Amino acid sequence: MRWAPVTWPIGFLVFAAWMGTCFFLVCRGTESQLSWSQWFGFCVWSELPIVFSSALDVVFAAKGQNRPLLFEIYVQDWHFFVIITAIFSMWTFVLQTQGLRSWTSKGIGVCIGRVLLANLMTVVPIALVLFAFLSLISGGA
Repeated sequence: MRWAPVTWPIGFLVFAAWMGTCFFLVCRGTESQLSWSQWFGFCVWSELPIVFSSALDVVFAAKGQNRPLLFEIYVQDWHFFVIITAIFSMWTFVLQTQGLRSWTSKGIGVCIGRVLLANLMTVVPIALVLFAFLSLISGGA
């Protein structure tokens, strides 16, 4: 727990860098030739609802309570808390779609598709690594 104030911002920036790379790759064919650093900034900006969500978690944890929108997941013998709820994820998705639409002047359907693709390129590798890690620590069972 004592490393959380250090690891959370580093993890957030690594995640934003990876997502910025995914947006950079997904949107390379658009007329706007944006640099990777601009896409990184875009992802940091669009992920601010997640920062807000985490700040709420800190407030509730300080009070010794669970946030009302906290989901619990049970997988075999493992107990997980999903901290990033649907509300904050949808807020991020809307920010990404509107930001992409503003930067690329593409239609809403194209922007939604590109945002979905960039998010899949971000989430799928993380899920695969998490699955491999969980398989490793559970002994492959």
